[in-house]
This record gives sequence, C-alpha cells and structure tokens, in this order.
Amino acid sequence: MCFSESFLYWAPDLLDHEIREFIYVNDELGEDIQLGFGNIKEIGRIRNVNAREYGTRVYLCRQPKGDVRAFLKGRIAEETPF
Repeated sequence: MCFSESFLYWAPDLLDHEIREFIYVNDELGEDIQLGFGNIKEIGRIRNVNAREYGTRVYLCRQPKGDVRAFLKGRIAEETPF
C-alpha cells in the first residue's frame, strides 16, 4: 500500500487480516511508524540508479503496538480528500 500520489486510490477497501509485519519504504522513519512498532530494521535500499527513489530505505517493521489496520485506515482517511 502506498500513500503517495494516486497510488493511494489502489488501497484495498477491506483490510480483514491481522497485520503482523509491515514493509515501509521511505527516506526516513516517521514518528508514527517508530511509535507503532516494537522492532524496526532497515533491510535494504533502492539500488537502481535509474529509479526516482534511488537510495530510499526499506524497513521491515514487526511487533505492532496496536492495530495496524486501524492505523492504515486512518492514514487513508487523512490523505483522501473525499
């Protein structure tokens, strides 16, 4: 799931499974991600020199401290204008 630009509109309408692991791709960890997971590890970076996101970090987030589905639904609501 991506919260950037029009990718947000591709988010599933129904998040009906418990989410225990979360892959987060961003230049830096936001406070919401840091506070939401007990174990966060950088597992890579975008290495394709032709990619717009070249150098962007990839994190594996585990041990959620709350309901990840509620977090995702809240972020979708924040980002969608209607």
